[in-house]
Amino acid sequence: MATNARREIGVEREIENPSVSTAVIEAIADAESVEPTELDLTLYEAVDVDALERLCRDSDRHLVLEFEIGTYRVRVRGSKSVIVEPQ
Repeated sequence: MATNARREIGVEREIENPSVSTAVIEAIADAESVEPTELDLTLYEAVDVDALERLCRDSDRHLVLEFEIGTYRVRVRGSKSVIVEPQ
């Protein structure tokens, strides 16, 4: 019987590609210890993905967006990094 062990610590991921939403999904998958395609969460139910992309693309380094998805708190720091922490 396989189980997925959730991490009890946060995950931080640098945003390396143009898609902030992809970085968010990858960070959540890291926190869940699964592949992004195996997630039971959908980002668009937690945040407007188009708005997230626009805000982060056009932001300065000091912008921090925070939202909750599933059992996680997500912080996006401009176009630099994503932090995912269990609530």
